[in-house]
Amino acid sequence: MATSKNKPNNRDQNGPGCSLFMKIKKPVLITIMLSIALGLSGIHCPPCFAQEFDIKLWPSINELTIEPGTTQALDINLLNKSTNDLRLRVYEMDYTVTPDNKTSFEEPGHYSFSCARWITTEIKEFELPAGREETIPFSVAVPPDAEPGTHNAIIFFEVILQPEVEGETVVRSTGRVGALVLVTIPGLIVREGEIESVSVQSEWFWPSKKIPVIGGSSPGYRVVVNNTGNVHLTTKGVLYYTPSFGWGMGSIQLPEMVILPHTKRYYEGTLPDPPFLGSYDVTVEVMYGPNMYEFDTSKTGSAAFNVYPAFLLLALIILISLPVVAVKLVRFFIRKKKAPEVEAGEKEERGEKEPRLEELWAELLEDEKEEIPGDEDSGDGGEQDDIDDEGQKEPGEKEKLRERGSGKLNLRRLFKRGRKK
Repeated sequence: MATSKNKPNNRDQNGPGCSLFMKIKKPVLITIMLSIALGLSGIHCPPCFAQEFDIKLWPSINELTIEPGTTQALDINLLNKSTNDLRLRVYEMDYTVTPDNKTSFEEPGHYSFSCARWITTEIKEFELPAGREETIPFSVAVPPDAEPGTHNAIIFFEVILQPEVEGETVVRSTGRVGALVLVTIPGLIVREGEIESVSVQSEWFWPSKKIPVIGGSSPGYRVVVNNTGNVHLTTKGVLYYTPSFGWGMGSIQLPEMVILPHTKRYYEGTLPDPPFLGSYDVTVEVMYGPNMYEFDTSKTGSAAFNVYPAFLLLALIILISLPVVAVKLVRFFIRKKKAPEVEAGEKEERGEKEPRLEELWAELLEDEKEEIPGDEDSGDGGEQDDIDDEGQKEPGEKEKLRERGSGKLNLRRLFKRGRKK
């Protein structure tokens, strides 16, 4: 009976092409087969295109001075810079700006100093072809009882989504652009602003300048400007920082900004070229005027900040400690290496001294055995008794008696020599 042991498998017989085909997963095969079927059947996907939104608007800020009970014309220009035609609708809204420079919009008449309801136009919707420019006329009618000061609003131009065309897929993007309208009513005008506070904050640990691998954190500044008057202010300014101790100085231009009456705004950011180390004084100058083109009034503020990052102190301590630790380690290893030699030397010195002590002891023992002429000290009898008793003692005790007798003999000998002299 034949076995399948020597029978070649089907993969070897069909060749490497079949082996590669079998490695393709089933979902991939299904996708390929469906694509081929759709292509053969004449079914096709509808064309897709994106509706762009790119509009240039000017002027973006419109400052008007209108007497109560009168009307003034206003024109706003738009240019369609996108590649497709756009249909736009026009409407007005109230707006305000929070201190952290966030804008919020409300329906006309929401805020007390609104002029949105004063603005009218006959064009509510219009077509703006690609590459074309259009001027939209407006009129601003001020009521006879309008309060002196600035009244503000915004005019929006928003894209109207086109209806879908059968067989086409449009990727739609909505968008809008706005033009600010600032109407000043003559009368009792108070144009006054102040720098409420100036602050510069630096990190306590990380360095102010970016260091490779470590990084850094640039000091951040905030200048709070408060409009205490009843008309809007168009402000701009500059921030200087100079060292009281340290190195490096610089300045930052504060851009133009509109501050509505009885509101405050922040100039915020980070120092683009921060100092590395030291104490610094900050001076801020903010300017404004009767309109957005004149800046005849200046306000100043000051502050101070320090740049002493703890990271640099830690790095300095580590750098100073490294040589000390290195020296101690070197000394430790040198001592460890020389320890056997020192121990051997001490043993050698002890070996030289021990024979001398033994010789001295031998001499003393020899002197003990000698008979001293004229020795009449009664202590000899005691010594003789000790020596006689030596024979009755154990061997270990004999040595002790001999040492004791030797000590007595030496004392007697020294005493007699001194007496003779």
